[in-house]
Amino acid sequence: MLSGLEQEQVLKALGSGSLDIILKDKVLGITVEIPSKYISFNSQGIVLVSKSFGSISQSVGNQVVVQFYVNQVGYCFDTTLQDSSMGLALVIPKKINRVKSSALTKPQSFRARLFYLDEKNKDITIPCTVPESCSLLSKPVWDDVPHQVQEECRMLMAKLVNERKEENSSSLGNGMHLIPVACFLCDPELKKNLSSVHGTQLPLDLIYIDGGKIVLGKRKYAQELELESDYSLSLEVTLSAFLTRSILLECTVSDIYSTSSSDMACYLCKITKIKAEDERFISERMKL
Repeated sequence: MLSGLEQEQVLKALGSGSLDIILKDKVLGITVEIPSKYISFNSQGIVLVSKSFGSISQSVGNQVVVQFYVNQVGYCFDTTLQDSSMGLALVIPKKINRVKSSALTKPQSFRARLFYLDEKNKDITIPCTVPESCSLLSKPVWDDVPHQVQEECRMLMAKLVNERKEENSSSLGNGMHLIPVACFLCDPELKKNLSSVHGTQLPLDLIYIDGGKIVLGKRKYAQELELESDYSLSLEVTLSAFLTRSILLECTVSDIYSTSSSDMACYLCKITKIKAEDERFISERMKL
């Protein structure tokens, strides 16, 4: 059970109107994420969900679990979803619990595509995959780098950093994205698997995303992106059998990482447009 001060801080955060919540119906077994724009909070300690958000109407009268995040800490409480004249109501009980890290909703799979308008104003779509070795929406750590390529990755990261420093480039930021960049460019399996069947273009690989940037990996025979060109990315994140989060963002290619030993490359793309709730969704999971 929370301390009085922590409970007060959590209630204040709920009342701010800036939190998304995850609602899990214990009876129907469904899970729905509710964006903050549909949520309000009244002085009686009741969370109100606008009736215009119709995805939870079937859960009225059922026991539910409400889960949310405050400063990257997960909290939850049990209540009943009730109908009222003000909206669908969730009465906050006296007992609010912290959620253990292992119980937090983690992504299970991803679907992504990149698209842009060509010189003829035609919509061009580039399929994207997420490599199995890539822990997307997780904070990259050095221990994730396979032991057999650690030295090669270390040398490549040092080279990329030195080159950007010489150019007075600000694209490095905190440099966290360089770990998946080095892993991609040094991956021996990707280097070997460079053939294309009958000239078919390979998809790009989405290997990193945070609230401000994405990184796309290009194997040989995958489509090249142009520096300082604008693209849009559609990303579907499957959190459970019943819950998928769709994210749409716009970005600009701000840097290109490559090596002289292969035709592979990585495109660093600065996010120029994204919904606030989607940026928060990404950032919260990066800090878990």
